Amino acid sequence: MTILFLFYIFSLFLTAISCKRNLLKIFGLITLFISVISFFYVPTESADLYRHFSNIELYGNMGLEWVLENRCNLNPLTSLLLFAFSFVGEPHLFTSFCTFITYGFSLLLLYRASKFYSLNKSVIVLLTMFLLFNWNYLLVASNCRIFMLYAVIAYFFYMEFVEDRLHKTALVVYLLSVLFHYGILLVVIPRLILYLYKPANKFVYLWAILIVVYFAYFGIPKFQAIFIDSVLDKVEGYKEYKVFGKWQFLNSLLCVMLCCFYALRKRTQLIAIKRFCILFWLVIILIFLQLSNFQVIYRESNLVASLSIVIFSHILSRNNDKIMRQIIGLQSIITIVYSFVYVYPHMDFIFVI
Repeated sequence: MTILFLFYIFSLFLTAISCKRNLLKIFGLITLFISVISFFYVPTESADLYRHFSNIELYGNMGLEWVLENRCNLNPLTSLLLFAFSFVGEPHLFTSFCTFITYGFSLLLLYRASKFYSLNKSVIVLLTMFLLFNWNYLLVASNCRIFMLYAVIAYFFYMEFVEDRLHKTALVVYLLSVLFHYGILLVVIPRLILYLYKPANKFVYLWAILIVVYFAYFGIPKFQAIFIDSVLDKVEGYKEYKVFGKWQFLNSLLCVMLCCFYALRKRTQLIAIKRFCILFWLVIILIFLQLSNFQVIYRESNLVASLSIVIFSHILSRNNDKIMRQIIGLQSIITIVYSFVYVYPHMDFIFVI
């Protein structure tokens, strides 16, 4: 746990003392640092990462043909990635790879937003703290896939709806992400809905929202294909988890509510990124429709933190709201204190090569 504490101190210190033109290099160094730490993380048997390690060894022994025939029916890109890592010879590099992608895209989003909005250094340090403290490192290291996708998709949401770039690349990423982890559907569906949205056709948009809400709340019982069955089984399985208690839930909910509060209160200042905000609220709606499922709020609060970087950047670039900055800082500190008291002490690291 000490190494994680040093990581956060090191990250904020470097961000604070560096000049803005070196910010990308600093963020790259921070990403590299946490990726090296992840290499030495030892997952528990209940973690997804533990099963990934076993599958990396299994796929290497069985060969590509066996993987294609037996493990590519639901998350084919995951199986192919694990097979690729079987040639590396060290499964812990998979953890480092996933961590690098997750923190790399998260900090890249912050870097581009800070440059796009010409944020001053104090705001950059504040948002770096908010982002790092609210991304739950235990979940990133032990679950890997879904959090890697959260970071990547949040980045492309920003690129599409704020900088108005990479639209074709983003569409390919959205479609491929579903083949990597079907749980990302709750995030991708709102974006696909926005392909139907045109300001002059609000009735189509309204019906699209109603369909998404119905889908999220009731599911589609008529379709019994293996994909839908697996998704529903997974959701039901999450409801049986006992490890996620009320404090984890409330801590995640605090982050989401803070982001929603300022997205709503400062809505008149967010007109310039209207479509991004629509997407943000669609994601929030789907989260709250499944509020009874602790897993959804616990996991997707990390995604909301990344999306809120854009909203906070937009607001603070136009209005130096000191109270808002203090509240964001306080929430970040509460979250990291909670994590070091209740979450990170349960992580094991073995620093042996």
